[in-house]
Amino acid sequence: MRSIGIIWSSLFIFGLFLGSWPLNGSAQSFGFHFLTTLTPSLYAAQPAGIQNFWLTISALLLLWVFESLPILQRPFNTAFIRYLGDISFSLYAIHFPVIYMSFNMIMVPIIKWSGSYNVGCLINAVVFVIPVTFWLSDIQWRLFDLGAVKFTRSLEGWVAA
Repeated sequence: MRSIGIIWSSLFIFGLFLGSWPLNGSAQSFGFHFLTTLTPSLYAAQPAGIQNFWLTISALLLLWVFESLPILQRPFNTAFIRYLGDISFSLYAIHFPVIYMSFNMIMVPIIKWSGSYNVGCLINAVVFVIPVTFWLSDIQWRLFDLGAVKFTRSLEGWVAA
């Protein structure tokens, strides 16, 4: 059993290594030079093909390891992370309108006050964008997503009967 854990851990480390594929100069980088020679010719002929090939292998390998090692799954099974999964579409749909809305109202005055664009962005994000986005996403999830799931399940039961 211990040897299986060592194998999965080694695959995890190798997947992380592949995922750190250098943007430029992979043919000259330690460890990556050998892998570059193993890349199928179909991918090697494209400008970013070599990198894309090995990043795809890395993603699949890491997914496989995450599915097989319970210790790596624990952080993703907490209540907060599951809640983020529930509201993820709402976060995606709502974050840009909130950022757009806050730019002139909040960020521009903060930039003028602080004299720094970066400070304005940081204060706007921490004080307004993040809390408001989470709040509106939660409302959207509770009002629309939960109701839509409930409706489609009842519709499925009605159609299947």
